[in-house]
Amino acid sequence: MLGGGGSRGLAHAGAIAGLEEKGLHPSLIVGTSMGAIIGALYAAGLPTDSIDRLVRQGDWPELFAPARIAFGPHDDGRRPLLRLDPGLHRGRYQEGLIPDAGVNRLLVRLLLDIGARANNDFDALPRRFRAVAADLLTGGTIVIADGDLARAVRASMAVPGVFAPIDWHGRTLVDGGIADYLPVGPARDAGARRVVAVDAVRPPDDIAGISVWQVALRSFRLTLRNAQTSSDSADVLVTPDIDPDFAGAVFLRDPDPLIRAGYNAAIAEAPRFENSDGAPRQPAALPVRIEDVIIETNDASLHAITRHAFDDVTGAYDGNRILAAVDALYASGLFSGVWPRVERATGADAGGILIVRADAIPPTTVAGGVAWEVDRGPRVWAALHRRIGGPAEVALAVQAGDIDRFASVSLRRPLPFNAALDVNAGGLYTENDVRLFDAERSLRGEREVRRAGGWVGAAWRSLAPDLDVRGSLRAEYVDDGSREGVAIGPHVRFAAGQRNARIVGIPKRVEAEWRTGDFDYRAIRIGGSLDYAPTTAFLAAVIADLAVAAGAPPTDALPALGDDHALPGLRWGQQRDRTRVVAGLDLALATPLEAFIRLRLRAGATAGALDDLDRVRWPAGAELGLVWSTPLGQLSFEVGANTLGLRRAGVRVGPRF
Repeated sequence: MLGGGGSRGLAHAGAIAGLEEKGLHPSLIVGTSMGAIIGALYAAGLPTDSIDRLVRQGDWPELFAPARIAFGPHDDGRRPLLRLDPGLHRGRYQEGLIPDAGVNRLLVRLLLDIGARANNDFDALPRRFRAVAADLLTGGTIVIADGDLARAVRASMAVPGVFAPIDWHGRTLVDGGIADYLPVGPARDAGARRVVAVDAVRPPDDIAGISVWQVALRSFRLTLRNAQTSSDSADVLVTPDIDPDFAGAVFLRDPDPLIRAGYNAAIAEAPRFENSDGAPRQPAALPVRIEDVIIETNDASLHAITRHAFDDVTGAYDGNRILAAVDALYASGLFSGVWPRVERATGADAGGILIVRADAIPPTTVAGGVAWEVDRGPRVWAALHRRIGGPAEVALAVQAGDIDRFASVSLRRPLPFNAALDVNAGGLYTENDVRLFDAERSLRGEREVRRAGGWVGAAWRSLAPDLDVRGSLRAEYVDDGSREGVAIGPHVRFAAGQRNARIVGIPKRVEAEWRTGDFDYRAIRIGGSLDYAPTTAFLAAVIADLAVAAGAPPTDALPALGDDHALPGLRWGQQRDRTRVVAGLDLALATPLEAFIRLRLRAGATAGALDDLDRVRWPAGAELGLVWSTPLGQLSFEVGANTLGLRRAGVRVGPRF
């Protein structure tokens, strides 16, 4: 029996390994919240070393990061600090403070096939399984024994307000921990003769401290313990020794201490189990074929695009083909949950019907983000998205900042035959204050470049691998401060997604545009990094980036060695020319405070043309910093210097944009 505990519940992965080593092979697994996730994997027949590997290799901070929102002709997406339903459609669309599409997708990828093998009967899994949730109406305990396995687990971990609740046969379900965080009673009711429980929440016997934080944490855990609906106690109780000051509300960069705590507790506290006969059964065979597809959705206007996504899955059963259709719907940005399950009719042969429940995001959402850094000052953006006419969506977006501002209106529509592909069009107005530096590299002023125009284009998004491809034809009026006129031409971009918690390296990107008219120019940028992470404590990346602008571009189209602080010690916009090359090495070492000490070693150059790079000076620089990744973006402090004799100290708070 595996209890709740948020990220503290990752200790369950170590506990089940330790219990197996002590001879326990349970025939029934009951889990709530994080215990339901680990428990479902174990009940599915995964060996403990595979579960351990999944927990260690899982990018937990990225899993719960907000999905990117795109609202421009070549913007690859912004991660909002908040994306909310303004309440215009109360009751039909369920949202939480933390987006859940990432964890929903992961659960389906892990559990689709095993659920199909068991025909949605949790007693037919290699180990019998129960997921424990709570009824939001009554607060009562709900024990789930059949149905969509992935969705049952998701209901069990629906922390109220944090994650969206789950509709389950007319009931609204939330995290089982609010009813019974250590459900010994449901385990007895399911037929368990002897209950071994792992409790990652139970407060220690002694009071660790009386600070405000410590008192609040201990009081919350005591409330959970005292609110248990069952007075029954476990026959064996395993309590991992986890720092009592760790709340479990965030996921550690390295889960090893939690896993080891669970393993050590099981080895130290559990007896030696003899004659344990609960070895997992062989799973049933997969369905031979899919006879039909049934779509269930909370938004009838998205029924057609959901149905089209699964047009190719009938016939021979292919789990990968089903998962590809699921990914396409997530890539559209229209859905928070896509839940496929296979049901076989009683008495039928090995065929089955695929039933897909698609939970759409609210038709109207507001989102926004804010960031601040020493060199660029405060920046803020906001966007309003509204679905019109089925999957079509209109977006209004604005951004304000010290050196760049914009306003846009855009319309996009995912295509019926591929939800991951959309056509889009819109209008955009931008202001960019291009910094001008003198020969002594001192800031002598700014030139405001204004653009106003529109575009038509198409975009395609892939989730595995994470890739964004965009193409557009853009026409705009450009005022460069010294000249003005019209520029028309195509733009294409291939870009890997920017990870929310990226510490080293840069995203891979290939980008090109060609403009004609009063501003006749070509521009290309190719860049990326080779990332290396032998352990969670050490990260490295080799980076290379080339940007070239040829012809007669406006000032803001010229690359600068200081942009993105590519060369340590330079300010944003410094060393601007037609060609820029940057290469270097990033190294990062983890600290006990969940921060990374990061060293950036870079060299680069700018020149009037690509052929001139071998005749110009190549400055080099180094930057030492301290970086924390949080669900709200990064907090970083850095100091850099270069061979040009320039130095810069920086502070940045918030997501990248």
